[in-house]
This record gives sequence, C-alpha cells and structure tokens, in this order.
Amino acid sequence: MVTILGDTRKTDASVRLGLGADILVHESTYGKGDEKIARKHGHSTGTQAAQIAKEASAKCLLLNHVSARFLGRECKQIENDAKVIFENTHLVKDLEEVSL
Repeated sequence: MVTILGDTRKTDASVRLGLGADILVHESTYGKGDEKIARKHGHSTGTQAAQIAKEASAKCLLLNHVSARFLGRECKQIENDAKVIFENTHLVKDLEEVSL
C-alpha cells in the first residue's frame, strides 16, 4: 500500500492514514529546527514526517516537496535528521523514479 500525505502537519489523522503503509510519501518542506514556520504555513519538517512514519509502522518513507531554498548539502541533512527517527527514509528529487 502506498500512502501520500501532501502539504500537512502532523495530526492523529495523518498517522492513521499511514498505518501499515509499504511506502509513505510525505512532504518535507522544512528542516529540523523550522517547526514553527512549518506549522505557520501548514507544512512539515523531515523529522515530523519521520515521526509519522514511525508511529504508523510504515515500511519506507519518501520525503518530497522540499523548499527550493535548500541545496544539496542541506537536503542531505534533512534526510539524515529524519533517518535518526525512521531509518528507512529517502529524500526524493522531482521526477525521480522509485521502484516499488
């Protein structure tokens, strides 16, 4: 099962929607430390997405929709911060193909 959670912040409903997902696709517009601005704009950080994946017992987390202000090294940091919470996390690029 694939679950896609678009622009959102962490809620009980987002965890329920992701329950048992083989792949959870979740936006990660902001990085760790940007929780206040993410909430203000209705987005999530990579670590918040990872927490949802963990609580939902998803098998894999794909982070997408990263803010254009983040470059390569910063994107890798978002991915690494999320992996601390949910190891099987991958930050995907626009138009990247992923095998299911």
